[in-house]
This record gives sequence, C-alpha cells and structure tokens, in this order.
Amino acid sequence: VCNAIGYAHSRGLIHRDLKPQNVMLGGFGETLVVDWGLAKVVGRDELHAAGGEGTVSAARSAEATVMGSVKGTPQYMPPEQARGDVTSLGPKSDIYSLGAILYALLAGRPPVTGNSAQEILELVKDARLSRPTSHNPDAPKPLEAVCLKALSEKPLDRYATALELAADVARWLDDEPVTAWPEPFTIRARRWVKRNQT
Repeated sequence: VCNAIGYAHSRGLIHRDLKPQNVMLGGFGETLVVDWGLAKVVGRDELHAAGGEGTVSAARSAEATVMGSVKGTPQYMPPEQARGDVTSLGPKSDIYSLGAILYALLAGRPPVTGNSAQEILELVKDARLSRPTSHNPDAPKPLEAVCLKALSEKPLDRYATALELAADVARWLDDEPVTAWPEPFTIRARRWVKRNQT
C-alpha cells in the first residue's frame, strides 16, 4: 500500500481517503488501492479553493465518506484535513492515513472512534489518540513506534515519504531495527546472538 501511494505521490496525486476498505488484494496477490474519487493533483487551484473549516453533512455511518467542505473518512483522516485546512493537504496527509491503517491492523480498531462523524472529527482535530498497545498489548513496540510516527499531529514530524514508511515496515518484517524506535540494548544483543550463533 505504501509503495502504491509512493508511486501516486511521485505523479503528483494525493488520495485523501485512504482506509482499509479502499485496499484490496488482486487475484495474483498484488495490492490495489481503490476509490480515487477524492484524489487531487497537488498544486492544482481547486485543491486550495475551499479553505476554512466548513461543515460536515450527516453521514449514514462514521465510516462513510463525509461529504461537504471536509471530505474523507473521519477515523482515517489527518488533523489538517479534519480542520478543513485544504492548503496544508499533501503527501504527508496520506502518510497519516497509512499510519491509521497500520493502527487498525495493530489495534483491531481505527485510531479514533466516537458516536458520530462530528464527534470523531473533533477528536481527530485535537489529535487525541491512544497507543495501539492500549487496545492490543501484544502489538510489537517497534511497529507501534512506526505507526505513531506516521500519525504525528504535525506533518513535519511524520515520515518524509510513503516509501520511507514502507522501508521501516520492511525493516521490521526483516527483523531489522526501525528508524522510529531506539532499540534497547537487550533486543540488539538478542538479534546479534541469533545471527551469530556459532
């Protein structure tokens, strides 16, 4: 998913509505990112035309795409999108949403939940998130750190690119240290012993 979004970003596109429901596996195991209805070309005039917080119309469920000035799925959108700050939307907004998808995989639930789309938007605007391990104590700490870095409130604190996020996830899958988490000495030593048993 990160690689697909990295490619879209390299072509100047941002998705703006990344969520688990918009990720599919193809018949040959390929990853497909679907529903590009809210996608925008970065820098295009209409991306910056709206501005302001605007309003959110009623959605059938909190997971439905919210229509109005604030567009997207509340549980997976970054704070700048929830605030309606369209001038701040860019590739790092999608990186936040990728982190939210990772959060759902780790915790078994979206990063933010509430009784209505409006309540969820308010929580997202305030960047009020609990750690994935508070919902799933077995979530790996390095992967949690990767997730939380992608979910940083400030875009500058997130991964610089979707490919950097993909690289950290790949490091974790390969049992390598990730850049988002300073490993304790005991884990480094255990890895060294595992690789140098002779």
